[in-house]
Amino acid sequence: MHPNPLGKDKYVIVEKCLESFLKAKDTDCKITFLADSMDPEWVEKRLRPYGEVLIPHQGNEETFWEQLDLTCGLGNEEKVMLVEDDYLWRPNTLKQIEDALDELTVIFPYNHPGHHTEDRFKNDPKLIRLVNGFTYHQVPSNTLTFATKAYVIKQNQEKIKTYGVRDHPMWQALGVDMWAPDYSISEHCVIGLEAPNYNFVANLV
Repeated sequence: MHPNPLGKDKYVIVEKCLESFLKAKDTDCKITFLADSMDPEWVEKRLRPYGEVLIPHQGNEETFWEQLDLTCGLGNEEKVMLVEDDYLWRPNTLKQIEDALDELTVIFPYNHPGHHTEDRFKNDPKLIRLVNGFTYHQVPSNTLTFATKAYVIKQNQEKIKTYGVRDHPMWQALGVDMWAPDYSISEHCVIGLEAPNYNFVANLV
């Protein structure tokens, strides 16, 4: 398992990633936290001031499924982003994603380096789209941090659940158009899988 550049303390990691996410939030969007296996006192102090807090059944798979269920309760055209708790973000970038969803079906804010370095992906032709002055490239899969409209989840919820939290095979099976920004908006906190073009850890403030 790759180490986390922010260390081993779960609460330190979540707090730094939350602070980073809040600085990325430059649009009026509702935040719902699914506080799985977190200390209740910490949750009240660090999460509740910024949004609604729900306590799901414990376990990554069940928490992901609850994200899907919540999304299915929204209107078809509502825009939503499902976010894992170990991602860093560039400031003032959420509106870029929100606006791009008018043209792109699924957007991963993380430009995964594996799509450019792994033999199974690096030689694949990648379609490029220019949306509101930002370039995006088509991707074969990514992680479980992504943005889309609610109807995409509604149409695919049962198929998604059959894969648990196995992101790569799930995305490949769905057959929807998937995109990532060339200039990564977020980064999964995994040493060795840093997003290109921006040093997220060095730019923590």
